[in-house]
Amino acid sequence: VTGLAVLVPVAGRADPLAHPLALGLLAGACALPFWSTPEVIVDASRYFCQAKALATSGWRAFWSGWGGPIFAWTDLPLTGLLNGLVFRLLGEERLGMQGLNTAFLAGTVLCTSRLGRTLWDAETGFLAGLLVLACPFLCSQVPLLLADVPAMFFFTLAVGGWISALATGGAARIVLAGLGIAGAVLAKFSTWPMLSTLVVAAAVLGPNRHWRQAGRGLGALAVAGLLLAPAAVALWPVLREQLPFLASYQRPGLTRWTESPVSTLLFQTHPLLVTAALAGLARGVRRRERRLLIPLCPLLILAGLAVQRSRYSLPCLPMLALVAGYGLRGLAEVPLRRFLALGAAWSALVTGRLAFVPFLAATSAGNLEPAGHYLDHLGVSQAQVVTLPAEGLVLDSRVALPLLDLHTRVPLLHWPTPQPQPDPETLAAAPLRFTWEMPLPDLYQRPADPSGTAALVVIRGWAGQPLPPAVADLAATYPQAAAFDADSGAFTAKTLITVYHH
Repeated sequence: VTGLAVLVPVAGRADPLAHPLALGLLAGACALPFWSTPEVIVDASRYFCQAKALATSGWRAFWSGWGGPIFAWTDLPLTGLLNGLVFRLLGEERLGMQGLNTAFLAGTVLCTSRLGRTLWDAETGFLAGLLVLACPFLCSQVPLLLADVPAMFFFTLAVGGWISALATGGAARIVLAGLGIAGAVLAKFSTWPMLSTLVVAAAVLGPNRHWRQAGRGLGALAVAGLLLAPAAVALWPVLREQLPFLASYQRPGLTRWTESPVSTLLFQTHPLLVTAALAGLARGVRRRERRLLIPLCPLLILAGLAVQRSRYSLPCLPMLALVAGYGLRGLAEVPLRRFLALGAAWSALVTGRLAFVPFLAATSAGNLEPAGHYLDHLGVSQAQVVTLPAEGLVLDSRVALPLLDLHTRVPLLHWPTPQPQPDPETLAAAPLRFTWEMPLPDLYQRPADPSGTAALVVIRGWAGQPLPPAVADLAATYPQAAAFDADSGAFTAKTLITVYHH
């Protein structure tokens, strides 16, 4: 089906290169089977709270409260802002956010294809666009309420728009480049060092028409500056605290919270993608292709920072696909190189859908969605939520409350229970430290309405975890209960849910 989607004749022409939008439509179609993936990363709780703050209070309250009532941690505001606008326009539904991330994936593929076309030729761009999809891990990240997919899109747009503006000029390209740069700056801190790719691109492309390209580059930077200046003024008090914290906590954490590079290369990406990238590197060295330095730059920065987490490397994936596309372009047989690229994308999609999605859906984090939908069908006006301590992990279990809220329309009220506090030294280096420092929004802590109908939701950290006496007394007054306790056992953290109701 995927092969037909790419190769089917459109408007009487069989060559997919004549229809650049075909790759974007294909990318969107490839993401749809992954929408059932549950929110398995607890960082989504922060992003949901940020988006909900904008959806309920408006963008002015969002900006004024960023880093204060709105917990910012090590985040930048663009992802929360965009998701909040989606919630405000379409309602607080996960589908709207997933649609936005799918559009970002499609846009990334289109930008990658266009960038390959600008640097080399249309065939290289087509191959690179296809090879972005040769990563099953990428499609599994599209449905999640995180900043990685938006950051990948805006970084690719920044590099592609910048090179297009330098090479061709035109007001629209210059503005687009400025928008991409501003978006990459506001999406995630990890894209900041990677934006040095723009300097490399200017140096590689500059010698032929130096002054004309300098003017175009300055124009794109001026557009980005006009967009970033008000944000910088508003965010500076928060940034002044975040930047030292990144250096003291996040940067050392990159060496502690790691995944094996072998695992990333063999399971998170298609082997052909890596093999073709190595072939592209060899071909570039042999041909002394200076333009290959542009996609190589962020990959070298990633290696220099010793980032060994698949999720943090997503913004560089389109650059890896460009190097791989350049490698496949060296094959003389056109059908062969297209077959290889298409086969890599197709097999990655099948692997992701048949392996990644069932594995993630079987985790206990997948209990949140059916529990939330169950609450919706009860017809209650509110639900009191008890979050019991996690076992064997430095995790504040309150973080599950916003994720449950993502899946239900029933107003939730938090019932505080004692949480054993980790010692300061352990907490200082804990990867989930933010869960202890993130305050729950006020809307979860308002008094219960005694006149409304309510349910009791208990989120346990392990099977059979006893209830506190007061909670057990209340649970005994509800004659019915429903349990959502699926758990693959793959992760230490558990999210086991029981709903008590009349």
